[in-house]
Order: sequence, then C-alpha cells, then structure tokens
Amino acid sequence: MSWVKGEMGKMKGEEARCSRLRGAEAIKKGNSGFTAVELMVVIVVLGILMAIAAPKVTGTIDQAKVKACDANRLMLQNAVDRYAVDHMDASGNYAYPQSLSDLVGKYIEALPKCPVTGNDYTYENHTVTCNHSSQ
Repeated sequence: MSWVKGEMGKMKGEEARCSRLRGAEAIKKGNSGFTAVELMVVIVVLGILMAIAAPKVTGTIDQAKVKACDANRLMLQNAVDRYAVDHMDASGNYAYPQSLSDLVGKYIEALPKCPVTGNDYTYENHTVTCNHSSQ
C-alpha cells in the first residue's frame, strides 16, 4: 500500500514537472502574452469607463469654481466691512473704501480674480459682486 502511495506521489511530481516544462517551452516560443483581441477589449472597456466618468468630473470642477468664486466674494465683502469699521469717524459714520485695491495690504494680500470667468470682482455701493455668483 505504501508503495502505491509513493508511486502516485511520484507521478504527480512528474506531471507537474512536465507541465512546467510545457510552460517554459511556450515562453521560449513566444506564445505567451495577450492577444490583440484581449487588448482591444481592455481598451474598449477603459474608453467606456472614461466616457461615463469624464462628465461627472468636469461638472464637479465647474461647481467647485462657482463655490470658490462665492467664497472669494464673501471674503472681499468681509474685508470691505472691516475697512469701514476701522475707518469709522467720531460721529459713527462708516468710511468705505473707494475701490477694492484699498483693501490690499492690511485686509487682504492680493485681489483675487473670479475662478469661473477670470474677471475682477465688481465693487459698487459698498457691495462686492460677480456676474454669475448666487450672492
């Protein structure tokens, strides 16, 4: 009985060795790798995934630009209000800046541009606006 088990184990080892040799022979002959069809399928699947994901990514980027514009506008408006409080006269009247450039230095480091349009923010009647923001 032990002889049979030994022979069976020996056969499994020889079969494994033969299959490894067949694999090695296939590599030497250049039969390994992907076929053109397999590569085309992968490329098509990746293209479909990109077609699905691209609009979502661009929509998210546009939303982020609008939110950044709103945040910049609010920051500028807060700087205008701080300027007015700091320059209040003795009778309690607020002195607002003549332009947004008056804020540069003490209240803001630099004047931002709208991330959506690339234009400057508008300052009229003590209010900072942008042509597309929700305000």
